[in-house]
Amino acid sequence: MAGRWARLSGPAWSSRRLQVAALVGVAGLVTSSAVWSGASAAFSTMLANPTSSLSTGTWASHLLEWIGDGQYGQSGAGDWIAERSPGQEITATTTWTKVSVGGNHSCGTRSDGTLWCWGDNSSGQLGVGNLVQQTRPVQIAGTTWSSVAAGASHTCAVKTNGTLWCWGLNSTGQVGNGGVVTPQNAPVQVGALTTWALVAAGNAHTCAVKTDGTLWCWGKGSSGQLGNNCACGTPVSSPVQVGVLTTWSTNAAGSDYSCATKTDGTVWCWGNNTTNQQGTSNGNPQPLPKQIGALTTWSRVGAGASHGCDTKTDGTLWCWGLNTNGQVGIGSVASPQTSPQQVSVGITTWNSVAGGSAQSCATRTNGTLWCWGINTNGQLGLGTITQQTSPTQVAGTTWASVATGGSHTCATKTDGTLWCWGLETSGQLGTAAPHQTSTAIQIGANTTWASASVGAYHTCATRTDNTLWCWGTNASGQLGQGNTTLLYLPTQVAGTTWATVSASGTDTCATKTDGTLWCWGINDKGEIGNGGVVTPQLNPVQVSAGITIWNSVSTGSISSCATRTDGTLWCWGNNTYGQVGNGGVVTPQTSPVQVAGTSWNKVSAGGVSMCATKTTGTLWCWGNNTYGQVGNGGVVTPQSSPVQVGALTTWNNIDGGGYHTCATKTDGTLWCWGLNTTGQVGIGSVASPQSSPVQVGSATTWTGIAAGYSHTCATRTDDSVWCWGDNSMGQLGFGDLTERDSPTQVPGLTAAGGIYSGDQAFVVFLIA
Repeated sequence: MAGRWARLSGPAWSSRRLQVAALVGVAGLVTSSAVWSGASAAFSTMLANPTSSLSTGTWASHLLEWIGDGQYGQSGAGDWIAERSPGQEITATTTWTKVSVGGNHSCGTRSDGTLWCWGDNSSGQLGVGNLVQQTRPVQIAGTTWSSVAAGASHTCAVKTNGTLWCWGLNSTGQVGNGGVVTPQNAPVQVGALTTWALVAAGNAHTCAVKTDGTLWCWGKGSSGQLGNNCACGTPVSSPVQVGVLTTWSTNAAGSDYSCATKTDGTVWCWGNNTTNQQGTSNGNPQPLPKQIGALTTWSRVGAGASHGCDTKTDGTLWCWGLNTNGQVGIGSVASPQTSPQQVSVGITTWNSVAGGSAQSCATRTNGTLWCWGINTNGQLGLGTITQQTSPTQVAGTTWASVATGGSHTCATKTDGTLWCWGLETSGQLGTAAPHQTSTAIQIGANTTWASASVGAYHTCATRTDNTLWCWGTNASGQLGQGNTTLLYLPTQVAGTTWATVSASGTDTCATKTDGTLWCWGINDKGEIGNGGVVTPQLNPVQVSAGITIWNSVSTGSISSCATRTDGTLWCWGNNTYGQVGNGGVVTPQTSPVQVAGTSWNKVSAGGVSMCATKTTGTLWCWGNNTYGQVGNGGVVTPQSSPVQVGALTTWNNIDGGGYHTCATKTDGTLWCWGLNTTGQVGIGSVASPQSSPVQVGSATTWTGIAAGYSHTCATRTDDSVWCWGDNSMGQLGFGDLTERDSPTQVPGLTAAGGIYSGDQAFVVFLIA
């Protein structure tokens, strides 16, 4: 089950593009599709079909790309539970016009006047009439929305008819519906006026400008952020005018302060000032708007949590306030900055700016996007998690607008597409599920990846130069680096003659081109196979020194099996259920033990059971049989020696999941058995258990299988991919969380070149 690798059969492709798809599962060797899978990787929908056939041999590169959970660094993108580079939101729409980023949610408008929100919804801030988290953009009722502002846990938007609407958390009256302080999970109109022009939402307050140039605020005002000359503890639940002026033009709301520009080009701030976010040296709250400097050339203001930024009419950019993470952009973390400081002296092409929790982003007139400040969750979109104290360019030259919030950022491009990156805890990136991305993230810039295997929380892959690279969690030394340091990026394992690799939960095994076998990682049950030693091995250790005829290896949860070129089969590790296959002995085996027979062909290590085919076409299974996964017509009784599954001699490919097993026959039919509580056997029901092979549908074109912990995916001769079973984490790739109990085709996804497995992740060879 856990990330084993078998050699690609068929033509020797000149080049390949390796991509992790939005699927989860385990698989065995096939002839025309390739999928790897790994544990605990929650996935969603794979986008974009290949445009040319693998069989043409026209692939130009071997790119390794990841889609899914990266919370332990197993994505290789350089971070965890985060998207470090811009990823397009799941719908791939090209009509986005404006976007706003809140604490853990995002909203955006489209050119057709529709409004869409996604992410955290615990306070109803998505405005969809419920409190259900949405991991992809969901439309808010109406088609006349003009602009939107996402606050910490509430949202406000203006319609084309000049009405203003708010919803979400309302504990301090920030929704502005007059006296009501309960959460509003659907848009509520603020008063009855039709003269609202624009709105800004802060942590717990809101400010808006009317078409007559007046400025109004409401919500929490304890730091003076309402501009009503009162740092009052009593919330204001209806709009209160800020002064009597009618010359306000733009406004922005920070965490607990506000800023706005006037038509005369001056900029004013009020509210909390403990970090000098108002651009003054006075750290006291400012209950009334106070002008920043005396200049009259300010144009667009952007308020971060505790810092502010603004552009001038001459195209220069200036920031001030808290700078502990370099968010002011002056090349240092000197903090605080009590007056506006010019960012990137000499640059006069700044267009717009947005401030986040401790980061800033800005666009230039040439379409480039630049970000700086804190980057622990990749919110700068630079492909790293390194803090930047000066503006650093985000890839691309067609950026139109940008918005940055708590720990994530979103931006639109001139082609109308929307892109988000950073922390993904509540679906705020719009990529279809928390802790995941449904669009491919290229792992580094290397173009020579050959194979991959995904374990529980780590990934390993080989390159065409026979080097081996691993990344992810490393608590048991499963990365083979001689230490237990978590690695966010692919790091080479010593040696340049690696052939195949198999990653499981907490250990890794690999073969070399000289036929030797090596393992490393946790070893409390002898799963490393190094004879008697049961301590973790942080570096590759040779298994059975002197043996140079190892062919392939498959690592299970705490046991492993491997074949040799002489047709023998050997297993080792935990043996509680007889999964080592040595007949009656249930103690751990710390060295490979031969399984009876000499014509073994392919082996698949499931959770706590094993299955293998022989060159005669027969199928044999052993180990745990609690749910009939051995396929011998019974349940409960463990099998400590291989038991033949039926009497057929036409079995082809085999793969074991958590507690179920699937196999194909030479006639192209697909059969599954074992636990079926989530429909993972694929027989159109959840009748469980199935103790003998049951045919899955009537198709005769199945080629490869990938059985996950509680779901299954498979490919057909036309390279289409089909999935069924548990989908609680979106692992079936349909963009939803709906369970399927029979094979359903994954739209927009094809696989070509072989199919391989782990626990809950897929890597697919697609055409570049």
